[in-house]
Amino acid sequence: MKSSGVGATRGINDVDIMELEISKILYEAPHAVLLNLGTGQQGKSVLAHNQASLYWPSRDVILLNMPDEAFYNLNWPSHYRSLRMPKKLKELQTKKLIKPSRDLLIIDDAIFSTPARRSLSSENVNLQQFLTIISHWELPIIYTVQNTSLLDISAWQSQNQFFFHKKMDPSALNQERAEYRQRQVLANMVIDFFKKYGTDRPEKSYSYCSTTGEILTLNPPAWWSSDHSKPLKGVIP
Repeated sequence: MKSSGVGATRGINDVDIMELEISKILYEAPHAVLLNLGTGQQGKSVLAHNQASLYWPSRDVILLNMPDEAFYNLNWPSHYRSLRMPKKLKELQTKKLIKPSRDLLIIDDAIFSTPARRSLSSENVNLQQFLTIISHWELPIIYTVQNTSLLDISAWQSQNQFFFHKKMDPSALNQERAEYRQRQVLANMVIDFFKKYGTDRPEKSYSYCSTTGEILTLNPPAWWSSDHSKPLKGVIP
């Protein structure tokens, strides 16, 4: 198992993060679906923005379905923008709201935009329809969500999926879909091991990619603040 760190502190058996197998697969890939899973406040959001900057440094970033109030309350990099899924899906094309092959989408805390229990809402229907063709638009997408039971998985199940795990508590783990639960059990074990025997880093700095069997230790981007980890605080989506 490989470990990689970003910043001054490194993990066990370090290699540069861009030498990891997952980095070689994802770097400037035209399309991929990244799923960042784990309990709240474990660093899923900061992981998503690290992934965007590491793997797709030339792309503009869209925070999909983030309310304007949440977006403008915070200081985001200049190549970031927010976008609510339009009621008419065709507007994505006619109004050029998304640029094929040039943008990257992040759905942060996906429970607010694609939960299975709201799968019939018009907004979700449009999003699900768009996700079925997103690979044709050459758009990577990054989800953050506590576990996959909160997602309607049909839209991305047949696409190139890459699983990244933060620590997941027993309650969320019990609710995880059976076909993905063992990935998370292993991730919890690996994170516990590196936290115990690795460098003196907080638990939330560790991420395990179960797709390639690699551990990552990442520092937040320079522009990151604690408020960015809770962009929907005080906001009703």
